[in-house]
Amino acid sequence: MTGPEPALLRRWRNLAMAGGAVAAGLFAIFDLYQWALAYAGDRFHNDFTFYYAAARIGIAHGWPSIYDLKLQQAELDAIGSGIKIAELARYISPPPVAWAALPLTVLPYPVAYWTWSALLLIALVLAWRFASPGTGAWRLVHLAAAVGWLPVIYGLQLGQPGLFVALGVAACYAFMKAERPFWAGVALAPLVLKPQLAFLVPAALLVSGRTRAFWGSVTALGLLVIASAIALGPSGVAAYEVDLHFGAHRRTAREPLPPPRRRDDARARRLALPAHVTSRLDAGIHARRRTRCRGASVLGTSPPDRRRGRCPRPTFSHSP
Repeated sequence: MTGPEPALLRRWRNLAMAGGAVAAGLFAIFDLYQWALAYAGDRFHNDFTFYYAAARIGIAHGWPSIYDLKLQQAELDAIGSGIKIAELARYISPPPVAWAALPLTVLPYPVAYWTWSALLLIALVLAWRFASPGTGAWRLVHLAAAVGWLPVIYGLQLGQPGLFVALGVAACYAFMKAERPFWAGVALAPLVLKPQLAFLVPAALLVSGRTRAFWGSVTALGLLVIASAIALGPSGVAAYEVDLHFGAHRRTAREPLPPPRRRDDARARRLALPAHVTSRLDAGIHARRRTRCRGASVLGTSPPDRRRGRCPRPTFSHSP
């Protein structure tokens, strides 16, 4: 009775992996289609537009000016983006992000965007190669699943440098396996592009006793921070601090907007319902609408607009 059991378990495992491979592949294809669809709808509706504009400002006006909102607006107009600088639409990333986009400013914007996107895809493939578990063709399932994962495809669509950070962490892991700890720390230099994604990795190296890797990361990141401070100068650093303070305390990022007036409210007033009954009705309405919004976002569909008393369409916001 024990003989057929390993073969049966192996069969079910293979079926499960095949099902996972099909699901991952379908999600990857769907997400790539959505990416192309979003670009076709508005090719400037991404964060790379701000990196590109900041790099052009740095060339024309100097790096201390990359956080000047008037210059940002002028560059956005010059490339024909139609974007207006607002609370959630401005460049607030560290200077190395603009430096990374600097070589692409010699290209027309569409070519620059797809070149940047190709570099992000290369970073994804390299990170997968360095850190993906398993052997053989099954590793491709992990790659397809990564492309099908919402945070990855969302970062690709917006052109955010998160995959460069992922590549740095994966390269750190590869160097640690090769017993080259100092270079493992140096490989974490891309953390400066989007520090909030992996800022605990150097601390984890220190706590785990990998001091050479820790000091390698301190060296690489420290040099980039010093170079950024020199390039910005006192005025640029002050402007960056203002933008960071704004990003941390902006109302739209931390507090919900007041709900719109609804026909339900008028009906409740006409019926002269008690206050506690009206508040419970409002809470139930909000909960149902939030559920519809989440369901629509998961399925990739657009919910009805606010004019019908429904949840609003998602709006664009730039994150550092």
